[in-house]
Amino acid sequence: MRSAVLFLFLLLGSVHLPAEPVLRWAADPNSNAPYSFFAPGKALTGFEYEIINAVAQRIGRRAEFIQNDWSGLIPGLHRGLYDCVICGIEITSEKADQVDFSIPYYFTFEQFVGRRGRPPITSLDQLRGEKIGTLDQTAALRMLEQTPGVITKTYDQEISAYQDIVNGRPFWCTARLSDCQILCNTNPLLALNGPPFGRIAYGIAVEKGNSTLETKIDGALRDLIASGELRNVLSRWGLWTDTMAQALNQPAKPSASDSEYQAFVGNQGDQTKFWSRIHIYAAAGRLLRRAALLTLTVSIT
Repeated sequence: MRSAVLFLFLLLGSVHLPAEPVLRWAADPNSNAPYSFFAPGKALTGFEYEIINAVAQRIGRRAEFIQNDWSGLIPGLHRGLYDCVICGIEITSEKADQVDFSIPYYFTFEQFVGRRGRPPITSLDQLRGEKIGTLDQTAALRMLEQTPGVITKTYDQEISAYQDIVNGRPFWCTARLSDCQILCNTNPLLALNGPPFGRIAYGIAVEKGNSTLETKIDGALRDLIASGELRNVLSRWGLWTDTMAQALNQPAKPSASDSEYQAFVGNQGDQTKFWSRIHIYAAAGRLLRRAALLTLTVSIT
């Protein structure tokens, strides 16, 4: 009898349950709030972190985070290091030649950032002779170069552009609202200026030809939109805007308080401490690497 019990125990011990399927997703957490970033205590958080976990749950997978540098995200996808990338990547025709995109999960626009108190910008013509900062090798740079009279200054790290503004230099930079509003609301020397322009859409990038995963992600995102969960996530991060409401045909009023956004701002402490942290992050890996980007109109299908 004991032999039979021992045999059954060994037999059951040799049976391995199938591993839980995972969705390996990549981002650069050094991009900081509000995307995916490490909060105090080293816990990963952010509105994109919440979105990708909700997507994984809906397609029956466990989300598994893989960290990569911003410049290596798409090459890593090509090498099969992960299944998808969600890191504030804009849906553009140039990037669509490299990867396939999900339907958009966020729409935003560009705006100028300058030192607080400077005269308001009413048109690009007003910027003739002005110096405008942007990231090198971007569509935003090409746009600025095509604007007559604008003097472009490129940066490898746009934190340097913001610091130039803080240091009092006569300077502007272009920024996506989702990137710069935290900076402008936590440093009294910075301010958004002029009307918004352009339209930007973020999508989840998958390897070219991976239509099976793209279809599953699209279905999950559509469910997030229809259920109101996407609106809830964006509301908590202070990112539910009229632009989003119009794009998704949903109410303009946020569905929740901006608790996550307020918690992040509150954790920054005083302004000196905040900008000291930015310098630390910049040395570690370019905290705000994507502030100056393209102006392109995209459509949701």
